[in-house]
Amino acid sequence: MNLGFTEGYLVKVFIGGLKGDLGWRVKRFKPVDLGEAFEQAKLNEALRKPTPNLNKLPNIHHSQSHRPS
Repeated sequence: MNLGFTEGYLVKVFIGGLKGDLGWRVKRFKPVDLGEAFEQAKLNEALRKPTPNLNKLPNIHHSQSHRPS
């Protein structure tokens, strides 16, 4: 139920409420309806999540002195 608002207006309001640069990232795909705008926002948000830096994992060395005799 959109209370008489056009789909274009709803898309603009949705995009305007997105935080940071997510709004312009969604806007550049020119979504034609609210569902498309929502999907683009979810995709862009998922792409922005930091990935773990595997280079910073602890370096575990097995020492001979810790082996049972």
